[in-house]
Amino acid sequence: MHMVDGATSTAEGQFYPEEAIWAAAGVLRRWIEKYGVPRALYTDWKNVYVREATRGDGGREAGR
Repeated sequence: MHMVDGATSTAEGQFYPEEAIWAAAGVLRRWIEKYGVPRALYTDWKNVYVREATRGDGGREAGR
């Protein structure tokens, strides 16, 4: 998992056993600790960042 600043080519990365939301959160945390909070984040929109609503979410999408 990695992050790259397109303006400066600064990069931060870490190997994880799988591409999961916790891996993304770990890289983001390391980035923030080193460089501060980014103004914007752009993802590749893999299914790591998308999920179906569940009943616990409480919306119409959850089948209420």
